[in-house]
Amino acid sequence: AVSYTVDVWRGTFRLRTDLCEYAFYLTFFPLLLAGPITRAGVLIPQLKQRVGWDKEWIYGGLFLLLLGLVKKAAANYLAVFNDWVFDTPAAFSGFENLVAVLGYTIQIFLDFSAYSDLSIGLAAMMGLKLPDNFENPYRSRSLTEFWHRWHISLSSWLRDYVYIPLGGNRRHQLINIMIVWMLTGMWHGAAWNFIIWGLYFGIILLVEKHTVLKIKDKIPAPLLNVYSLAIIMVGWGIFYFDDMGNMERFFTIAFGQ
Repeated sequence: AVSYTVDVWRGTFRLRTDLCEYAFYLTFFPLLLAGPITRAGVLIPQLKQRVGWDKEWIYGGLFLLLLGLVKKAAANYLAVFNDWVFDTPAAFSGFENLVAVLGYTIQIFLDFSAYSDLSIGLAAMMGLKLPDNFENPYRSRSLTEFWHRWHISLSSWLRDYVYIPLGGNRRHQLINIMIVWMLTGMWHGAAWNFIIWGLYFGIILLVEKHTVLKIKDKIPAPLLNVYSLAIIMVGWGIFYFDDMGNMERFFTIAFGQ
């Protein structure tokens, strides 16, 4: 709704839209809970141009639907072990806690990308194309690259509707980046762990911009992959724990013993 209003005001979306099309855009059920954030300029023109069913779209959508269900089942299976360790991190060794955060790193990707696959697949079966939301994020060689591959629709939305209007790279870049990342954390939930998680990545990205990215071409690709994955895993450790005491115990045990 915000993006529609802003795009109309900016003049970047000029297509005449009736009430039914607008209501469909706001309430299209595959997108409501976890689907990629789809802008009016992507979805509404497709409503006006639809010419009928396409069996290739139906088959492709069905494949994504099944893939999403398999991913979700695998994520739920992993969650049994991860939750077992994270609920009482002090009862497990440092190695077991690290294995759990590795498992959670895999779990959260399977879980979230499953929801995106389900949304995109359901829409495709109805003849509508939604934007991709993940592009092999754990293959990234920097945190900047990771956030171009992970939850792509949210990253681009915050860039276009928050970061650039605040001034982007032109003025107050440091403040702009931290505001965006605090909002990114709050978008995931109203708890301190999400805000800390957002600020953690904001600080890492600022440091990376002036260090790693300047010498990236001189560093072997496998080392960059390991560096990125290690920072991502620490981030997911912060993301999981809404109990600050449990979070402290986890990090103390995982990295202190």
